[in-house]
Amino acid sequence: IVSQGESETLEFKKSTGQRTEAAKTLCAMLNGQGGRVIFGVNNRGEVVGQKVSTKTHEELANEFRKIDPQVTPTIETVDIGNNLVVLVVTVLVGGGPYTFDDRPYIRSGPTTQRMDKRLYEARLTERMHATSRWELLPVPKGITIADLDAEEIGITLENAVRIGRMDRPRQTDAKSILTGLKLI
Repeated sequence: IVSQGESETLEFKKSTGQRTEAAKTLCAMLNGQGGRVIFGVNNRGEVVGQKVSTKTHEELANEFRKIDPQVTPTIETVDIGNNLVVLVVTVLVGGGPYTFDDRPYIRSGPTTQRMDKRLYEARLTERMHATSRWELLPVPKGITIADLDAEEIGITLENAVRIGRMDRPRQTDAKSILTGLKLI
Protein backbone atom coordinates (compact mmCIF):
# COMPACT_ATOMS: atom_id res chain seq x y z
CA ILE A 1 0.00 0.00 0.00
CA VAL A 2 2.79 2.43 0.94
CA SER A 3 4.52 1.93 -2.41
CA GLN A 4 1.46 3.44 -4.15
CA GLY A 5 2.29 6.81 -2.62
CA GLU A 6 -0.06 9.41 -1.21
CA SER A 7 -3.27 10.05 -3.10
CA GLU A 8 -6.85 11.14 -2.63
CA THR A 9 -7.47 7.95 -0.64
CA LEU A 10 -4.07 7.46 1.06
CA GLU A 11 -2.14 9.71 3.45
CA PHE A 12 1.07 9.13 5.44
CA LYS A 13 1.82 10.50 8.88
CA LYS A 14 5.16 9.94 10.59
CA SER A 15 3.55 9.52 14.00
CA THR A 16 0.32 9.85 15.93
CA GLY A 17 1.65 13.21 17.08
CA GLN A 18 0.07 14.36 13.80
CA ARG A 19 -3.34 12.96 14.82
CA THR A 20 -5.21 16.27 14.43
CA GLU A 21 -4.09 16.64 10.81
CA ALA A 22 -4.84 12.96 10.27
CA ALA A 23 -8.38 13.39 11.63
CA LYS A 24 -8.94 16.31 9.23
CA THR A 25 -7.75 14.07 6.40
CA LEU A 26 -10.06 11.25 7.50
CA CYS A 27 -12.93 13.74 7.54
CA ALA A 28 -12.01 14.78 3.99
CA MET A 29 -11.85 11.14 2.91
CA LEU A 30 -15.28 10.51 4.40
CA ASN A 31 -16.54 13.40 2.25
CA GLY A 32 -14.92 11.78 -0.79
CA GLN A 33 -14.17 8.16 -1.63
CA GLY A 34 -13.11 6.93 1.80
CA GLY A 35 -9.48 6.02 2.38
CA ARG A 36 -6.60 5.32 4.75
CA VAL A 37 -4.20 7.26 6.92
CA ILE A 38 -1.07 5.32 7.79
CA PHE A 39 0.87 6.33 10.89
CA GLY A 40 4.54 5.34 10.94
CA VAL A 41 5.40 6.34 7.37
CA ASN A 42 7.32 9.54 6.66
CA ASN A 43 6.73 12.02 3.80
CA ARG A 44 9.21 10.17 1.58
CA GLY A 45 7.15 6.99 1.88
CA GLU A 46 9.64 5.25 4.18
CA VAL A 47 8.16 2.94 6.80
CA VAL A 48 9.64 4.14 10.10
CA GLY A 49 7.06 2.84 12.57
CA GLN A 50 6.41 4.09 16.06
CA LYS A 51 5.78 2.82 19.55
CA VAL A 52 2.10 2.54 20.43
CA SER A 53 0.49 2.27 23.85
CA THR A 54 -3.05 2.24 25.19
CA LYS A 55 -2.70 5.99 25.64
CA THR A 56 -1.93 6.32 21.91
CA HIS A 57 -5.21 4.59 21.03
CA GLU A 58 -7.11 6.77 23.53
CA GLU A 59 -5.63 9.94 22.02
CA LEU A 60 -6.61 8.81 18.52
CA ALA A 61 -10.14 7.95 19.66
CA ASN A 62 -10.50 11.37 21.30
CA GLU A 63 -9.40 13.07 18.09
CA PHE A 64 -11.75 10.95 15.94
CA ARG A 65 -14.68 11.92 18.21
CA LYS A 66 -14.39 15.44 16.78
CA ILE A 67 -15.65 14.09 13.44
CA ASP A 68 -19.38 14.68 13.00
CA PRO A 69 -21.49 12.68 12.30
CA GLN A 70 -19.70 10.16 14.52
CA VAL A 71 -17.65 7.45 12.84
CA THR A 72 -15.55 4.61 14.13
CA PRO A 73 -12.56 4.13 11.83
CA THR A 74 -11.01 0.70 11.55
CA ILE A 75 -7.52 0.66 13.10
CA GLU A 76 -5.12 -2.10 12.10
CA THR A 77 -1.77 -2.54 13.87
CA VAL A 78 1.08 -3.90 11.75
CA ASP A 79 4.19 -5.03 13.65
CA ILE A 80 7.39 -4.10 11.80
CA GLY A 81 9.82 -5.37 14.46
CA ASN A 82 12.02 -3.67 17.09
CA ASN A 83 8.88 -2.88 19.18
CA LEU A 84 7.64 -0.60 16.39
CA VAL A 85 4.31 -0.72 14.59
CA VAL A 86 2.48 0.98 11.77
CA LEU A 87 -1.15 1.97 12.35
CA VAL A 88 -3.48 1.79 9.36
CA VAL A 89 -6.66 3.81 9.93
CA THR A 90 -9.42 3.19 7.39
CA VAL A 91 -12.73 4.98 6.80
CA LEU A 92 -15.46 4.14 4.33
CA VAL A 93 -17.52 6.71 2.50
CA GLY A 94 -21.16 7.42 3.25
CA GLY A 95 -23.63 9.42 5.30
CA GLY A 96 -21.94 12.81 5.08
CA PRO A 97 -21.20 15.55 4.81
CA TYR A 98 -18.71 15.26 7.64
CA THR A 99 -16.97 17.93 9.68
CA PHE A 100 -13.95 17.86 11.93
CA ASP A 101 -14.14 20.31 14.81
CA ASP A 102 -17.15 21.91 13.07
CA ARG A 103 -15.27 22.48 9.79
CA PRO A 104 -15.81 20.46 6.59
CA TYR A 105 -12.81 19.14 4.65
CA ILE A 106 -12.32 17.57 1.25
CA ARG A 107 -9.43 15.86 -0.56
CA SER A 108 -7.91 17.28 -3.70
CA GLY A 109 -5.43 14.71 -4.91
CA PRO A 110 -3.03 14.05 -2.03
CA THR A 111 -3.96 17.23 -0.14
CA THR A 112 -6.63 18.05 2.44
CA GLN A 113 -8.44 21.37 2.10
CA ARG A 114 -11.35 23.17 3.73
CA MET A 115 -14.52 22.43 1.81
CA ASP A 116 -16.16 25.38 0.06
CA LYS A 117 -19.11 26.67 2.08
CA ARG A 118 -21.53 26.39 -0.85
CA LEU A 119 -20.53 22.79 -1.54
CA TYR A 120 -20.93 21.91 2.15
CA GLU A 121 -24.36 23.55 2.30
CA ALA A 122 -25.47 21.74 -0.87
CA ARG A 123 -24.34 18.39 0.55
CA LEU A 124 -25.99 19.14 3.88
CA THR A 125 -29.25 20.06 2.16
CA GLU A 126 -29.07 16.83 0.16
CA ARG A 127 -28.57 14.81 3.37
CA MET A 128 -31.38 16.60 5.16
CA HIS A 129 -33.82 16.04 2.30
CA ALA A 130 -35.52 12.71 2.82
CA THR A 131 -34.77 10.07 0.22
CA SER A 132 -38.36 8.85 0.37
CA ARG A 133 -40.40 12.02 -0.03
CA TRP A 134 -44.12 11.83 0.62
CA GLU A 135 -45.02 13.58 -2.62
CA LEU A 136 -43.33 10.82 -4.61
CA LEU A 137 -45.26 7.99 -2.93
CA PRO A 138 -48.20 6.42 -4.78
CA VAL A 139 -51.72 7.26 -3.64
CA PRO A 140 -53.46 4.33 -1.94
CA LYS A 141 -56.23 2.74 -4.01
CA GLY A 142 -59.66 4.26 -3.57
CA ILE A 143 -58.46 7.76 -2.56
CA THR A 144 -59.88 10.60 -4.65
CA ILE A 145 -59.68 14.40 -4.68
CA ALA A 146 -62.86 14.46 -2.60
CA ASP A 147 -60.96 12.74 0.24
CA LEU A 148 -58.45 15.60 0.48
CA ASP A 149 -58.78 18.71 2.65
CA ALA A 150 -59.47 21.37 -0.02
CA GLU A 151 -59.30 24.14 2.60
CA GLU A 152 -55.79 23.06 3.68
CA ILE A 153 -54.66 22.87 0.05
CA GLY A 154 -55.95 26.44 -0.46
CA ILE A 155 -54.12 27.67 2.68
CA THR A 156 -50.90 26.04 1.47
CA LEU A 157 -51.30 27.76 -1.91
CA GLU A 158 -51.88 31.15 -0.27
CA ASN A 159 -48.79 30.74 1.90
CA ALA A 160 -46.65 29.74 -1.09
CA VAL A 161 -47.85 32.80 -3.06
CA ARG A 162 -47.37 35.12 -0.05
CA ILE A 163 -43.72 34.09 0.51
CA GLY A 164 -42.92 34.15 -3.21
CA ARG A 165 -42.43 30.42 -3.77
CA MET A 166 -44.95 30.43 -6.60
CA ASP A 167 -47.20 32.69 -8.67
CA ARG A 168 -50.95 32.70 -8.13
CA PRO A 169 -52.51 30.21 -10.58
CA ARG A 170 -55.59 31.08 -12.64
CA GLN A 171 -57.57 28.20 -11.19
CA THR A 172 -57.52 27.61 -7.45
CA ASP A 173 -59.66 24.51 -6.98
CA ALA A 174 -57.87 21.59 -5.26
CA LYS A 175 -57.50 19.49 -8.43
CA SER A 176 -56.02 22.40 -10.45
CA ILE A 177 -53.60 23.30 -7.65
CA LEU A 178 -52.39 19.71 -7.28
CA THR A 179 -52.11 19.29 -11.05
CA GLY A 180 -50.10 22.51 -11.31
CA LEU A 181 -47.75 21.26 -8.59
CA LYS A 182 -47.38 17.97 -10.49
CA LEU A 183 -48.74 16.05 -7.52
CA ILE A 184 -51.42 14.39 -9.67
